[in-house]
Amino acid sequence: MNHEAVAKELAKIRTDATAILPLIDKPEWSQIETAGVAATIAAIYSGFEHIFVQLCANKVRKNDHWHMELLKSAVEERIVPLEMQSVLKEMLAFRHIQRNYYGHELREPEVRKKANEIMTIIEPFEKHISEWLKI
Repeated sequence: MNHEAVAKELAKIRTDATAILPLIDKPEWSQIETAGVAATIAAIYSGFEHIFVQLCANKVRKNDHWHMELLKSAVEERIVPLEMQSVLKEMLAFRHIQRNYYGHELREPEVRKKANEIMTIIEPFEKHISEWLKI
């Protein structure tokens, strides 16, 4: 387990979250802003996943479903609190959509909803993982 790598990922997650904060309260987003927020949400989820890899990857074999299995393993190991599992599962699905479709096909209301959802778990996750790692 690499505490330094986890701390770096947490810092990246905070930086990405800070980047989209000014848009959260903006009444309307351009298509470019919508695509940018969607890409940032995907990057934030990837940051969470990098932490899961650092802490429990040896328990998950890479296959077609390894991303979901990694999240499940992170919950089983209590790296992720059970109450955060559903939001992270939705973010995993959202990242798949964001990566596999053109940004202009993403709709602002859905992206805005996901942005708000992921913002609600960043600070609690950071606190939880710091306690879990005792850092």
